[in-house]
Amino acid sequence: MLKVLRLLRRLYAILEERGYRPVIIGTYALILQGWLPEDYLEETKDTDIYIPSTELFIEITPGGELYSRLLGKGFNVILHETGGITITHQDLPQLVELIHPLGEIFVPNTLLTETVAIEGLTVLEAHAVIVAKALGEEQALLKLADKLKTRHITLDRTRVEKLAEKVAQELVEANEPWRANALKRRVKAFLERYLQK
Repeated sequence: MLKVLRLLRRLYAILEERGYRPVIIGTYALILQGWLPEDYLEETKDTDIYIPSTELFIEITPGGELYSRLLGKGFNVILHETGGITITHQDLPQLVELIHPLGEIFVPNTLLTETVAIEGLTVLEAHAVIVAKALGEEQALLKLADKLKTRHITLDRTRVEKLAEKVAQELVEANEPWRANALKRRVKAFLERYLQK
């Protein structure tokens, strides 16, 4: 875990030098906050880092300064035709996905205000991670509810509901009511599963 943290801090430093504000948003954020065990890292396929900038994909292209800096620090950069960016390093046990605003893939601003600093990294706060995950696949969210329940994690239900409501409102204002409805449905399913005896 220490090796991973060291490499992620190095990656953060490179991104921050270029003016980006990276935020760990997924399962690894929950691991760093003690909501999931460290060995759960082996079960995840990647570490998600969100960069709220549409310029990232342009600057990280081969020959660009950011691309060169990453290569110079031992990172490999894989650019996908879909706009995805994968970072690898020989000492990282899993991939790092740099996620940036792209079509429907974005983290609402409401959630990006809910961060904590851990080990020199900006990390999405655990309740906000749950709401962010509710923007994705429901089965993964329900699996997470089961895992948190077995670990006896104390969840603030009201906080999750209020965050979800704020995000849903932001989605409606962005003219995406279908995503707002899906978010509410998934959060409700998550909480029902988590609270189930």
